[in-house]
Amino acid sequence: MTIKISFLFEIDVFINCYLVLKADTMKLKLFMLSMFTLMLTSQLNAQLTEVLYYGDIGFTTEPTTVLKKKEFTTGITVFKPSEVLYGTAFLKVKLASHTTFKSGDGAITAPLYITAENGEEVRIQLSIDESSASKKAGCFEILPKDLDMTNENHLKLAGFFGKLPTGVSSLTFKIGSRTSTIRPNGAIYGKVNVDLSEGLGAFQALKDEQARLEKIEAEKREQERIEREKQAAIEAEKRQAARDKYYASSDIVSIALQNTCARQGSISISTESSYTNSSFTVSGNNQSNFFKVRPGDKVYNENKLIHTVSSSSNKKVISFCPPKTEAEIREEKFQEGWLDIHITIRNSCSDKVYYKRDQGSSYSNTYMNSNSSTSISMGKDDKIWLTTESGDNITLIWEGRSSTQDGQEVLLCK
Repeated sequence: MTIKISFLFEIDVFINCYLVLKADTMKLKLFMLSMFTLMLTSQLNAQLTEVLYYGDIGFTTEPTTVLKKKEFTTGITVFKPSEVLYGTAFLKVKLASHTTFKSGDGAITAPLYITAENGEEVRIQLSIDESSASKKAGCFEILPKDLDMTNENHLKLAGFFGKLPTGVSSLTFKIGSRTSTIRPNGAIYGKVNVDLSEGLGAFQALKDEQARLEKIEAEKREQERIEREKQAAIEAEKRQAARDKYYASSDIVSIALQNTCARQGSISISTESSYTNSSFTVSGNNQSNFFKVRPGDKVYNENKLIHTVSSSSNKKVISFCPPKTEAEIREEKFQEGWLDIHITIRNSCSDKVYYKRDQGSSYSNTYMNSNSSTSISMGKDDKIWLTTESGDNITLIWEGRSSTQDGQEVLLCK
């Protein structure tokens, strides 16, 4: 992308200068030669910069400390999943200078993509000791001697190898996602064959162990489900027994609740058992149906005790008035003039706009510059007018009616 942008820019400069120098043939020829040289140099520099990110991956059955690809003579071309496998990245720049590699927690890491000829692909994380940061080569483990069920790389590789056909398959290893027309397989890549003619080796045991653990986990979940259902049945039986005993009591009485206020009230009945406790709501200015309770039960509205049931409570209607909510208290204070609310006035027009803040006993006429805003406090019946420059009212655009208007945005210009 960098090359294309540079090239287009140079062409544009070339065309403009060509028109200026067209009258002078010698100068034009010299200019054309210099522009061609400049473009060629620019493209070569860009390609050289890109080449610095190229690299190759070699494969061995044991770690290697070789730092140059030309000295790498122990490479292999085929491996089996039962064998140990290491990869070595040979770069043009130091690992610490390459944008694909990241340092942290004592290691240099990068994404490693493995693609098989049948199209299957897996992404694992390679890790190189941080001591290699100043070097142009780094060795990393791919297939370990001992597999670990908790290692994400090992689990991914087990699944990947399991999708490949029996026999020999060609694999392409690519570090990072950078590609180009020169290196379509990846800026850093290598090829090696995997021989699956003898199966998955240790990875088969990993898959079998994973399947065994998944079976154990499924059996555990099933046992937990059965136990939950068993406990739920026991709990339901206890609840039903408690309720049967409660409602069969000879001292049971009936009461109703009368909500004397306009707002809804929440009622809870506290009994001797959680199985017979209950709760419900009573609409404003409404009476509930009669319901059964026992002496000693306590009736609450919110957290306030409004009645303790006794034998004399039978057929009584208990009156209550729910407490005011915070919103209702705020609204009352606002309506009585004891509370102000805050609004934001905004001018989104390109010109300044004049407005008036009318608070009944006083008012102020001012203006607001374009694309600006301010926050002000307002009370009940206070108003905001659009005005002329001289202060004459044009349009009423806001009036304080309720505390629920708190936080509103008033637009001077729509």
